[in-house]
Amino acid sequence: MKANEENNQQTPPDEVQATSEPVKDEPAAESANNSTDSTDSTNSADSTAATDETDTIDIVKTDVSAETARRNQEASARQAKVRSERKRPQGKDPQEMTPAELRAELTNKNDDYVFKMHKLFVEAGYTEADADQKIDEFLPEIIAGQRTGKPAAQLYGAPTVKVDHIIHAPAKPIEIKYWMRSVDWSMLYFVILAAVFGVMGFFTKANAANNTSSGFLTLVTMSLSFGFLLTWFTDGMAESQAAKKAGRKPKRPLWRTILLSVVAVFVVMALISMISVILPGLNVVLPAIVYLLMAAAVYGLRYLFRRHYHIKGNTMF
Repeated sequence: MKANEENNQQTPPDEVQATSEPVKDEPAAESANNSTDSTDSTNSADSTAATDETDTIDIVKTDVSAETARRNQEASARQAKVRSERKRPQGKDPQEMTPAELRAELTNKNDDYVFKMHKLFVEAGYTEADADQKIDEFLPEIIAGQRTGKPAAQLYGAPTVKVDHIIHAPAKPIEIKYWMRSVDWSMLYFVILAAVFGVMGFFTKANAANNTSSGFLTLVTMSLSFGFLLTWFTDGMAESQAAKKAGRKPKRPLWRTILLSVVAVFVVMALISMISVILPGLNVVLPAIVYLLMAAAVYGLRYLFRRHYHIKGNTMF
């Protein structure tokens, strides 16, 4: 008993405390390590789950975008097809269809539009036949617009506006061609020269038969030559004046026009002299009264010619 007590007394208290402390710290360290490992594994799992979720969202967005693009492309293709079908001509060409076929193809709106036009034409003084004929001129255009989805009201406006425009449409300017003006001037020269030859015939009866300068062939040659030459000269003068007003260079200078006209007059006079010498039998001198009658007849013919081709002005009478 005493020995055991001595042994207990000899053992220092610090050593006993030191040997007991490690035993107490080992469970705490193990728990700390276990806590750290569990935290890392948890964070790793969370990170992996977040990455998978992000990838899934991106894939879904990509699929949605691709599906949207595909649907838009299909919608555009359908719209293009509809537009092409609307523009595509249906049936016969309206220009080759008869008025009856055109009227049979009218829609209800266009048929009502045509009915109102017909009524307005009749109220304006047109006969039933004239009103139908006037409307028939526009039916091909109405049908062509109808096939592309444009009714007549969209093409022309209200029926009253279209009918008023037709009735009071300004007259189109008529182009007076070069040959028309040349023939007009030639007939005028014929009238003047024939009247002069006729008057001269009353005062030169003795030498009239030998005066080939007043023969019929001379009359015709001078009238045609001077008629076409005067037309060419007046056109050149008008072009020079227009160029001067516009401040540009004329196509043919004025001096050249005058010079060529003088040369042309000498050529015509030489031609008349040759006719008198070479063809005296054809260049007969007619009686004075015949020249006067021809002058009157050609003047009446010229009046009808000018009226037919709507030639006005630019002549002496």
